[in-house]
Amino acid sequence: MSGEKHWYPIDVIRMESPMVRVEYALQNRLINQRHFKWITSFCNNNDLESLILKAKLAGREPKIKFGVQVPMSQKQAILLDSANGDTLWITAVEKELKQINDYETFQVLEKGDIMPEGYQLIPYHIVFDCKFDFRRKARLVAGGNFTEAPPPEDTYSGVVGLETIQYCMQVAAMHNLQVCAADVGNAFLYGKTREKVYVIAGPEFGDDAGKRMIIDKGLYGLRTSGDRFHEHLSAKLRTFGFVPSKADDDMWIRAQADRYEFIATYVDDLLVFSRDPNPIIDEIKDDYILKGVGEPEYYLGTDMESLSQEWQRDLVKSAISSNTYIKR
Repeated sequence: MSGEKHWYPIDVIRMESPMVRVEYALQNRLINQRHFKWITSFCNNNDLESLILKAKLAGREPKIKFGVQVPMSQKQAILLDSANGDTLWITAVEKELKQINDYETFQVLEKGDIMPEGYQLIPYHIVFDCKFDFRRKARLVAGGNFTEAPPPEDTYSGVVGLETIQYCMQVAAMHNLQVCAADVGNAFLYGKTREKVYVIAGPEFGDDAGKRMIIDKGLYGLRTSGDRFHEHLSAKLRTFGFVPSKADDDMWIRAQADRYEFIATYVDDLLVFSRDPNPIIDEIKDDYILKGVGEPEYYLGTDMESLSQEWQRDLVKSAISSNTYIKR
Protein backbone atom coordinates (compact mmCIF):
# COMPACT_ATOMS: atom_id res chain seq x y z
CA MET A 1 0.00 0.00 0.00
CA SER A 2 3.06 2.25 0.25
CA GLY A 3 3.98 1.75 -3.42
CA GLU A 4 6.84 -0.68 -2.69
CA LYS A 5 7.47 -3.65 -5.01
CA HIS A 6 7.14 -7.20 -3.71
CA TRP A 7 7.90 -10.58 -5.27
CA TYR A 8 5.54 -13.56 -4.89
CA PRO A 9 5.60 -17.19 -6.09
CA ILE A 10 4.10 -17.47 -9.57
CA ASP A 11 1.64 -20.13 -8.38
CA VAL A 12 0.17 -17.67 -5.87
CA ILE A 13 -0.50 -15.19 -8.68
CA ARG A 14 -2.03 -18.01 -10.72
CA MET A 15 -4.52 -18.82 -7.96
CA GLU A 16 -5.37 -15.25 -7.03
CA SER A 17 -5.39 -13.59 -10.48
CA PRO A 18 -5.32 -16.25 -13.21
CA MET A 19 -6.26 -13.79 -15.97
CA VAL A 20 -3.10 -11.79 -15.30
CA ARG A 21 -1.02 -14.86 -16.14
CA VAL A 22 -3.19 -15.79 -19.10
CA GLU A 23 -2.77 -12.35 -20.66
CA TYR A 24 0.98 -12.33 -19.98
CA ALA A 25 1.39 -15.78 -21.53
CA LEU A 26 -0.50 -14.76 -24.66
CA GLN A 27 1.43 -11.54 -25.15
CA ASN A 28 4.78 -13.32 -24.77
CA ARG A 29 3.83 -16.59 -26.50
CA LEU A 30 4.53 -18.70 -23.43
CA ILE A 31 1.51 -21.01 -23.45
CA ASN A 32 3.61 -24.05 -24.42
CA GLN A 33 6.15 -23.41 -21.67
CA ARG A 34 6.09 -25.75 -18.68
CA HIS A 35 4.79 -23.20 -16.15
CA PHE A 36 1.97 -22.07 -18.45
CA LYS A 37 0.61 -25.36 -19.82
CA TRP A 38 -2.25 -25.25 -17.30
CA ILE A 39 -3.81 -22.48 -19.40
CA THR A 40 -5.01 -24.93 -22.04
CA SER A 41 -7.12 -26.69 -19.43
CA PHE A 42 -8.24 -23.37 -17.94
CA CYS A 43 -10.19 -22.58 -21.09
CA ASN A 44 -10.25 -23.40 -24.79
CA ASN A 45 -7.45 -21.78 -26.81
CA ASN A 46 -9.94 -20.37 -29.30
CA ASP A 47 -11.73 -18.50 -26.51
CA LEU A 48 -8.72 -17.01 -24.74
CA GLU A 49 -8.73 -13.68 -26.55
CA SER A 50 -12.45 -13.08 -26.01
CA LEU A 51 -12.17 -14.21 -22.38
CA ILE A 52 -9.43 -11.67 -21.70
CA LEU A 53 -11.39 -8.95 -23.48
CA LYS A 54 -14.48 -9.70 -21.38
CA ALA A 55 -12.40 -9.61 -18.19
CA LYS A 56 -10.93 -6.24 -19.16
CA LEU A 57 -14.32 -4.76 -20.03
CA ALA A 58 -15.86 -6.07 -16.82
CA GLY A 59 -13.05 -4.47 -14.86
CA ARG A 60 -13.79 -1.09 -16.42
CA GLU A 61 -17.40 -1.07 -15.25
CA PRO A 62 -17.45 0.95 -12.01
CA LYS A 63 -19.38 -0.49 -9.12
CA ILE A 64 -21.70 2.13 -7.66
CA LYS A 65 -23.61 1.61 -4.41
CA PHE A 66 -25.70 4.30 -2.69
CA GLY A 67 -24.07 6.80 -5.05
CA VAL A 68 -20.53 5.85 -3.97
CA GLN A 69 -17.99 4.18 -6.26
CA VAL A 70 -16.80 0.97 -4.62
CA PRO A 71 -13.22 -0.14 -5.44
CA MET A 72 -12.62 -3.53 -6.99
CA SER A 73 -9.07 -3.84 -5.62
CA GLN A 74 -6.70 -2.34 -3.07
CA LYS A 75 -4.93 -0.40 -5.80
CA GLN A 76 -8.21 1.16 -6.89
CA ALA A 77 -9.08 1.92 -3.24
CA ILE A 78 -5.89 3.99 -2.95
CA LEU A 79 -6.67 5.81 -6.20
CA LEU A 80 -10.26 6.58 -5.11
CA ASP A 81 -9.07 7.92 -1.76
CA SER A 82 -6.57 10.14 -3.57
CA ALA A 83 -9.24 11.39 -5.99
CA ASN A 84 -11.72 12.04 -3.16
CA GLY A 85 -9.15 13.72 -0.91
CA ASP A 86 -9.78 11.35 2.02
CA THR A 87 -8.64 8.00 3.42
CA LEU A 88 -11.99 6.28 3.93
CA TRP A 89 -11.18 3.11 1.98
CA ILE A 90 -7.64 2.69 3.30
CA THR A 91 -8.90 3.28 6.84
CA ALA A 92 -11.44 0.51 6.27
CA VAL A 93 -8.64 -1.86 5.21
CA GLU A 94 -6.54 -0.97 8.26
CA LYS A 95 -9.53 -1.50 10.54
CA GLU A 96 -10.21 -4.93 9.03
CA LEU A 97 -6.57 -6.02 9.45
CA LYS A 98 -6.48 -4.78 13.04
CA GLN A 99 -9.58 -6.79 13.91
CA ILE A 100 -8.15 -9.88 12.23
CA ASN A 101 -4.99 -9.53 14.30
CA ASP A 102 -6.99 -8.87 17.49
CA TYR A 103 -8.84 -12.16 16.97
CA GLU A 104 -5.55 -14.00 16.37
CA THR A 105 -6.86 -15.28 13.06
CA PHE A 106 -3.49 -16.41 11.71
CA GLN A 107 -0.60 -18.45 13.03
CA VAL A 108 2.45 -16.83 11.41
CA LEU A 109 5.32 -19.16 10.49
CA GLU A 110 8.80 -17.70 10.51
CA LYS A 111 11.54 -18.68 8.09
CA GLY A 112 12.65 -22.21 8.92
CA ASP A 113 9.40 -23.16 10.67
CA ILE A 114 7.99 -26.42 9.33
CA MET A 115 4.52 -26.35 7.82
CA PRO A 116 2.33 -29.08 9.40
CA GLU A 117 1.49 -31.96 7.08
CA GLY A 118 -1.59 -31.74 4.91
CA TYR A 119 -1.94 -27.94 4.67
CA GLN A 120 -2.89 -26.35 1.34
CA LEU A 121 -1.86 -22.93 0.03
CA ILE A 122 -4.81 -20.74 -1.01
CA PRO A 123 -5.04 -17.10 -2.13
CA TYR A 124 -6.96 -14.30 -0.49
CA HIS A 125 -8.26 -10.90 -1.54
CA ILE A 126 -10.01 -7.88 -0.03
CA VAL A 127 -13.63 -7.12 -0.89
CA PHE A 128 -14.99 -3.59 -0.50
CA ASP A 129 -18.52 -2.39 0.21
CA CYS A 130 -20.45 0.76 1.10
CA LYS A 131 -23.15 0.46 3.77
CA PHE A 132 -26.51 2.23 3.64
CA ASP A 133 -25.21 4.88 6.08
CA PHE A 134 -22.18 5.45 3.79
CA ARG A 135 -19.71 3.60 6.04
CA ARG A 136 -16.87 2.10 4.00
CA LYS A 137 -16.28 -1.59 4.61
CA ALA A 138 -13.32 -3.81 3.74
CA ARG A 139 -13.37 -7.58 4.23
CA LEU A 140 -10.43 -9.95 3.85
CA VAL A 141 -11.74 -13.06 2.10
CA ALA A 142 -9.92 -16.37 1.77
CA GLY A 143 -10.00 -18.30 -1.51
CA GLY A 144 -11.87 -21.25 -0.08
CA ASN A 145 -13.11 -22.14 -3.56
CA PHE A 146 -9.63 -23.54 -4.27
CA THR A 147 -10.06 -26.28 -1.67
CA GLU A 148 -11.82 -29.60 -2.06
CA ALA A 149 -15.48 -29.35 -1.09
CA PRO A 150 -16.18 -30.90 2.34
CA PRO A 151 -19.38 -32.86 3.07
CA PRO A 152 -22.55 -30.73 2.75
CA GLU A 153 -23.28 -31.04 6.47
CA ASP A 154 -20.02 -29.18 7.19
CA THR A 155 -20.86 -26.22 4.94
CA TYR A 156 -24.58 -25.67 5.42
CA SER A 157 -25.57 -22.85 7.75
CA GLY A 158 -29.27 -22.12 8.19
CA VAL A 159 -30.84 -18.66 8.30
CA VAL A 160 -34.23 -17.55 9.56
CA GLY A 161 -36.96 -17.45 6.94
CA LEU A 162 -38.34 -14.07 5.89
CA GLU A 163 -41.86 -15.44 6.43
CA THR A 164 -40.85 -16.20 10.01
CA ILE A 165 -39.72 -12.60 10.48
CA GLN A 166 -43.07 -11.36 9.21
CA TYR A 167 -44.90 -13.69 11.61
CA CYS A 168 -42.81 -12.53 14.57
CA MET A 169 -43.46 -8.89 13.71
CA GLN A 170 -47.17 -9.67 13.85
CA VAL A 171 -46.77 -11.44 17.21
CA ALA A 172 -44.76 -8.49 18.53
CA ALA A 173 -47.55 -6.07 17.52
CA MET A 174 -50.24 -8.25 19.13
CA HIS A 175 -48.40 -8.68 22.44
CA ASN A 176 -46.68 -5.28 22.68
CA LEU A 177 -43.18 -6.70 22.31
CA GLN A 178 -40.28 -4.41 21.47
CA VAL A 179 -37.99 -5.31 18.57
CA CYS A 180 -34.25 -4.72 18.81
CA ALA A 181 -31.73 -5.34 16.03
CA ALA A 182 -28.03 -6.12 16.44
CA ASP A 183 -25.17 -7.20 14.21
CA VAL A 184 -22.38 -9.48 15.46
CA GLY A 185 -19.07 -7.87 14.49
CA ASN A 186 -16.54 -10.12 12.70
CA ALA A 187 -18.87 -13.03 13.35
CA PHE A 188 -16.97 -15.78 11.52
CA LEU A 189 -13.78 -15.09 13.49
CA TYR A 190 -15.42 -16.45 16.66
CA GLY A 191 -15.38 -19.95 15.23
CA LYS A 192 -12.24 -22.07 14.93
CA THR A 193 -11.72 -23.60 11.52
CA ARG A 194 -10.97 -27.27 10.96
CA GLU A 195 -9.77 -26.67 7.41
CA LYS A 196 -6.05 -27.14 6.79
CA VAL A 197 -5.14 -24.06 4.75
CA TYR A 198 -2.59 -21.26 4.76
CA VAL A 199 -1.86 -18.07 2.81
CA ILE A 200 1.19 -16.00 1.86
CA ALA A 201 0.96 -12.58 3.53
CA GLY A 202 0.79 -9.61 1.18
CA PRO A 203 2.24 -6.11 1.66
CA GLU A 204 -0.79 -5.02 3.71
CA PHE A 205 0.53 -7.20 6.55
CA GLY A 206 3.60 -5.03 7.02
CA ASP A 207 6.55 -6.82 8.57
CA ASP A 208 4.86 -10.21 8.02
CA ALA A 209 4.67 -9.71 4.24
CA GLY A 210 5.85 -12.80 2.36
CA LYS A 211 5.46 -15.08 5.38
CA ARG A 212 3.29 -18.21 5.52
CA MET A 213 0.23 -17.77 7.70
CA ILE A 214 -1.92 -20.71 8.80
CA ILE A 215 -5.62 -19.77 9.03
CA ASP A 216 -6.76 -20.67 12.54
CA LYS A 217 -10.18 -18.98 12.72
CA GLY A 218 -13.28 -19.08 10.54
CA LEU A 219 -12.07 -16.52 8.03
CA TYR A 220 -14.60 -15.27 5.50
CA GLY A 221 -14.37 -17.21 2.26
CA LEU A 222 -13.57 -20.61 3.77
CA ARG A 223 -16.18 -23.21 2.91
CA THR A 224 -17.03 -24.10 6.51
CA SER A 225 -16.83 -20.69 8.23
CA GLY A 226 -20.58 -20.06 8.16
CA ASP A 227 -21.30 -23.40 9.79
CA ARG A 228 -18.60 -22.92 12.44
CA PHE A 229 -20.13 -19.58 13.51
CA HIS A 230 -23.62 -21.06 13.43
CA GLU A 231 -22.43 -23.78 15.82
CA HIS A 232 -20.79 -21.20 18.10
CA LEU A 233 -23.84 -18.91 18.24
CA SER A 234 -26.29 -21.80 18.68
CA ALA A 235 -24.32 -23.13 21.65
CA LYS A 236 -24.33 -19.67 23.28
CA LEU A 237 -28.08 -19.17 22.79
CA ARG A 238 -28.76 -22.54 24.42
CA THR A 239 -26.80 -21.47 27.48
CA PHE A 240 -29.12 -18.44 27.70
CA GLY A 241 -32.14 -20.77 27.83
CA PHE A 242 -33.25 -20.36 24.22
CA VAL A 243 -34.23 -23.35 22.07
CA PRO A 244 -34.92 -23.45 18.32
CA SER A 245 -38.58 -23.39 17.37
CA LYS A 246 -40.15 -26.39 15.67
CA ALA A 247 -41.26 -24.24 12.74
CA ASP A 248 -37.88 -22.62 12.02
CA ASP A 249 -34.54 -23.75 13.47
CA ASP A 250 -33.18 -20.20 13.36
CA MET A 251 -36.02 -18.68 15.36
CA TRP A 252 -35.03 -19.17 19.00
CA ILE A 253 -37.60 -19.15 21.82
CA ARG A 254 -37.31 -18.73 25.57
CA ALA A 255 -40.33 -19.19 27.84
CA GLN A 256 -40.97 -16.71 30.63
CA ALA A 257 -43.64 -16.85 33.35
CA ASP A 258 -46.31 -15.06 31.29
CA ARG A 259 -44.79 -14.71 27.82
CA TYR A 260 -42.23 -15.86 25.30
CA GLU A 261 -39.11 -14.10 24.03
CA PHE A 262 -37.67 -14.63 20.56
CA ILE A 263 -34.35 -14.22 18.76
CA ALA A 264 -34.18 -14.47 14.99
CA THR A 265 -30.73 -15.24 13.55
CA TYR A 266 -29.75 -14.55 9.94
CA VAL A 267 -26.03 -15.35 9.92
CA ASP A 268 -24.67 -12.43 12.02
CA ASP A 269 -27.85 -10.30 11.97
CA LEU A 270 -30.02 -10.67 15.07
CA LEU A 271 -33.56 -9.54 15.88
CA VAL A 272 -34.66 -9.72 19.51
CA PHE A 273 -38.39 -9.71 20.37
CA SER A 274 -39.19 -9.04 24.03
CA ARG A 275 -41.01 -6.63 26.33
CA ASP A 276 -37.54 -5.48 27.36
CA PRO A 277 -34.81 -6.57 24.89
CA ASN A 278 -31.97 -4.86 26.80
CA PRO A 279 -31.23 -7.72 29.27
CA ILE A 280 -31.04 -10.16 26.35
CA ILE A 281 -28.75 -7.84 24.40
CA ASP A 282 -26.52 -7.54 27.49
CA GLU A 283 -26.33 -11.35 27.74
CA ILE A 284 -25.20 -11.59 24.13
CA LYS A 285 -22.70 -8.74 24.60
CA ASP A 286 -20.90 -10.84 27.22
CA ASP A 287 -19.72 -13.10 24.38
CA TYR A 288 -19.90 -11.06 21.19
CA ILE A 289 -19.15 -7.56 19.97
CA LEU A 290 -22.47 -6.11 18.78
CA LYS A 291 -22.94 -3.26 16.32
CA GLY A 292 -26.01 -1.33 15.23
CA VAL A 293 -27.96 -2.10 18.40
CA GLY A 294 -31.39 -0.47 18.46
CA GLU A 295 -34.79 -0.38 16.83
CA PRO A 296 -34.45 -1.94 13.37
CA GLU A 297 -34.44 0.65 10.61
CA TYR A 298 -32.73 -1.29 7.83
CA TYR A 299 -32.76 -5.09 7.88
CA LEU A 300 -31.63 -7.47 5.12
CA GLY A 301 -31.78 -4.75 2.50
CA THR A 302 -35.19 -3.33 3.41
CA ASP A 303 -36.42 -0.42 5.51
CA MET A 304 -38.47 -1.30 8.60
CA GLU A 305 -40.75 1.53 9.70
CA SER A 306 -43.03 2.10 12.69
CA LEU A 307 -46.26 3.58 11.38
CA SER A 308 -48.21 6.55 12.68
CA GLN A 309 -51.16 6.42 15.06
CA GLU A 310 -53.52 6.73 12.10
CA TRP A 311 -52.34 3.36 10.84
CA GLN A 312 -52.18 1.80 14.31
CA ARG A 313 -55.89 2.49 14.86
CA ASP A 314 -56.43 -0.14 12.17
CA LEU A 315 -53.95 -2.46 13.98
CA VAL A 316 -51.24 -1.86 11.36
CA LYS A 317 -48.10 -1.00 13.35
CA SER A 318 -45.14 -1.53 11.03
CA ALA A 319 -44.19 -1.77 7.38
CA ILE A 320 -41.24 -2.67 5.18
CA SER A 321 -40.14 -0.79 2.07
CA SER A 322 -37.19 -0.15 -0.26
CA ASN A 323 -37.06 3.62 0.23
CA THR A 324 -33.37 3.76 1.15
CA TYR A 325 -32.32 1.67 -1.85
CA ILE A 326 -34.47 3.68 -4.25
CA LYS A 327 -33.32 7.09 -3.00
CA ARG A 328 -29.62 6.24 -3.06
